[in-house]
Amino acid sequence: MPDPILEDVKDLLLAEKGDKKILEQIKRACERNEVIALSERDYVQKLVDQFLRKEPPIPEKKIEITTEFTNSTTKLPSEIETTTESQESQQSTTSLKLEPTKNNTRIKKIPIGIGAAVVAIIIVVSVAISVSDFSIDQTAKPTETTTTPSTSKLTLETDKSLYNKADIISISGTSKQSLGKVVTLSIENGEGIVIWSENVKIKDSGSYSTLAIAGGEGWDKDGSFTIKVEHGDLEKEISFNFRN
Repeated sequence: MPDPILEDVKDLLLAEKGDKKILEQIKRACERNEVIALSERDYVQKLVDQFLRKEPPIPEKKIEITTEFTNSTTKLPSEIETTTESQESQQSTTSLKLEPTKNNTRIKKIPIGIGAAVVAIIIVVSVAISVSDFSIDQTAKPTETTTTPSTSKLTLETDKSLYNKADIISISGTSKQSLGKVVTLSIENGEGIVIWSENVKIKDSGSYSTLAIAGGEGWDKDGSFTIKVEHGDLEKEISFNFRN
């Protein structure tokens, strides 16, 4: 039975993501039913998570405002009930009932005059009419925030400062597209020998990223290794430690 990783490798090759040589090697091993190393599986999984998988859409939320009118009660989102009663002393009691707030408190009944009660009713009706002028069923769309990395200079970084043999090295940074749409990345071992290089495209946002495997020819000694990036007349380099 073919290894399930084979389909992911084919999709990555079709999308031209990752190191083509490494992916072709993993593909051949899968087709021959050979054992796939754990580091190679991790490499494929990181590429799949980065380039092939999409985040699930954010469900839209709806705000519903219901306005109801009765002979003596008007209901709004925070439910305000106003009741007037005629008594012998021509006094009226207005009962304001609010849902519990964050402090979990309610407004107690406050006796007021007839004139104040009429004013309160007019205010409540005016608010209800204003609300009805808008669409009752409105869709609240999430605010989209676009974060654009700074492209004022050439930057370079890795996800860790120490790598062991067969680890995946994540390399990323930013630069100006005006200098060109491709940056050149390379890794030198402690003897100053270039043991890996790749040309990486810069995205419209000004960022770039790629992955490399810590291992192979030139990785036989422990020590400090250097990653370099060149873009136009700009150059940047950082170091990391490698343990065989």
